[in-house]
Amino acid sequence: MEENKVIEGNEKVEDKQEEPEKVELSKEEYEKQLNAEADRRVTKALNTAKEKWEAEFGEKLEKEKSEAVRLEKLSADEKEKELREKRLKELEDRENQLKYKELLSDTKGILHDEKIPVKFADVLVQENAEKTKDKIDAFKKEWQSAIEEAVNERLKGSTPKKPSNEKEEVDPFLQGFKNL
Repeated sequence: MEENKVIEGNEKVEDKQEEPEKVELSKEEYEKQLNAEADRRVTKALNTAKEKWEAEFGEKLEKEKSEAVRLEKLSADEKEKELREKRLKELEDRENQLKYKELLSDTKGILHDEKIPVKFADVLVQENAEKTKDKIDAFKKEWQSAIEEAVNERLKGSTPKKPSNEKEEVDPFLQGFKNL
């Protein structure tokens, strides 16, 4: 054990730094402790997720309550108008989500046909099909040039050196046959 004494102001504080103890465990004990630690971590993650969900749900509930209170104060025509606008907004949001999914699906199909990795689809999707196609075409040119450059770099090498004919090595064994 190593002790460090630190003086802060007029007080002496002792800070003990211990080397970790080596503990030998059987396989069963090790697995039991490993499972206990895994359970502890999973429980902690679940509790964190639960707290987050409860907070989000509480916020959403409060928002809905305040919206209901606000709607109660409105006249029948105003309520109807508000509800119609809310439904229209929800419908537009769903429509936009469907358009995005359709564009994403089309983009993935085009990328597959062009033999470009499909994982780039999220990056290449634009607000409409025409802009998406333009983006794919530009990306394809860059992708092909990058591949070509990488292939050329790998194939690049030095040309083989010509053997020098200045002095040929003579095999003494073969030389004996020539002399016969």
